[in-house]
Amino acid sequence: MKRLLTGLFLIALIVLYTVKSGSLKAHNLSENDHLERHDQKRIVLITFDTLRYDHLGCAGYERNTSPNIDAFARKGVLFTEAYSALPTTDPAHTSILTGLYPRVHGIMGNGYEITRDDIFSLALWAKNIGIEETAAIVSRAHLNPQELGIKGFDYISAPEDERSADKTFHIVKNWLRENGKKSYFLWIHFFDPHYDYNPPYPFNSIYNDGYRGQIPKDREFLDDPPLKYNPQEIEYMISLYDGEIAFMDYYFGKTIREIEGYIREGESLPLYVVVSDHGEDMAELQERENYAFDHGEYLFNPTIKVLTVFRWDNKIKSGKRIGMPIQQIDIAPTIVELCEGNPFSFTFNGKSLANMLRGEMTSSDRERHIFVQRRKAKTILRPFLAEEQIALIDSPWKLIASFPSERVELYNLDEDRNEIHNVAFENKGRAISMLNEIKMFREKYPYDYSFSPEISPEKSRDLKALGYIQ
Repeated sequence: MKRLLTGLFLIALIVLYTVKSGSLKAHNLSENDHLERHDQKRIVLITFDTLRYDHLGCAGYERNTSPNIDAFARKGVLFTEAYSALPTTDPAHTSILTGLYPRVHGIMGNGYEITRDDIFSLALWAKNIGIEETAAIVSRAHLNPQELGIKGFDYISAPEDERSADKTFHIVKNWLRENGKKSYFLWIHFFDPHYDYNPPYPFNSIYNDGYRGQIPKDREFLDDPPLKYNPQEIEYMISLYDGEIAFMDYYFGKTIREIEGYIREGESLPLYVVVSDHGEDMAELQERENYAFDHGEYLFNPTIKVLTVFRWDNKIKSGKRIGMPIQQIDIAPTIVELCEGNPFSFTFNGKSLANMLRGEMTSSDRERHIFVQRRKAKTILRPFLAEEQIALIDSPWKLIASFPSERVELYNLDEDRNEIHNVAFENKGRAISMLNEIKMFREKYPYDYSFSPEISPEKSRDLKALGYIQ
């Protein structure tokens, strides 16, 4: 449970809330610190759980949910067409950290663990290039790198259950006291927008027009006969979700300022990568699929489009928006190329974005087809979930294909942003061509879909609490 903020803190919060993210005066540094002005290599990866891209100001959202994220994005490069590898926490984060598709690294749902010894991780790479400290500060138990089998972290902080943004910030703050002046790879994970939507005061009311009803207990696939949310209940749930974003955004701003407070005069700011793992359905599918307020079962854009921002002051372009489709597996090779110059010494499924970030886009950079996988269901709540499902985005077209049935849905995203009208019948040639691309993708990256990992009792309790298993 997230703790209530005190009245005094609330006053300070309201005053500070809209302050732009930026560098504050450095913490007290000794004279010797100022004499040592060597430029440390620092990499900060910040991931937001269940953060829907189109609920951010930088994506055009009408509510002021994200002033700090928006200000940060204006100083970096924002990719406006970025996609999750798989819209579930563990697989998406593992793809971010490895540069591999879920069907390659093997994390196809929450509760899985990497079993191969040859899997790259950004933390291992950072240690190999001489970075002094590697740290993972995550806000959900099942995302602990040790649980996932992701190696290379010197320091790991993970809660027994979940942790709110204020508590995560204070752990980051304490870690920086010991390590803020060293070279480091620091991964920070904020969990707050994930269900249940329960932001602390005043964030639980700033977007609410006065509705004081109870949060309905059902989500995902609603009961049969269906328990529908009425419009007022939907708006109430969205207001709470947006409040979670605003609460997290506030502590994101504090985190950036804390990090930059340790930068010595003359040193570069860190290379920042800020990304969400996946989005969230906000009852768009209630009438169509009897589904609401969840993610992972469908591959529509509200759950697979993600925030992605790179920022490295004076090293890459700033204040730029790029509309080229990219995916989470592109992040690891990009970091390697920006810091080391050669992403080809490792095996990645993704392609480096370094040229785009430097403003040097090539024809190869434009040849990007995006593949997004649905998670492997541990509990088959509906018969269609037993099938494997993959989406291919070849802008403006998007094909969603299920296997083994080969049932397809084709959408023109330029004309049908809400993915309502399946135009596969009217565009048979394109649908067949894209289906064949997905078939080749499956052949190139085979996965035993019948495999089910053993899950420890502790991890099972964690996943049941989140609704991932029954």
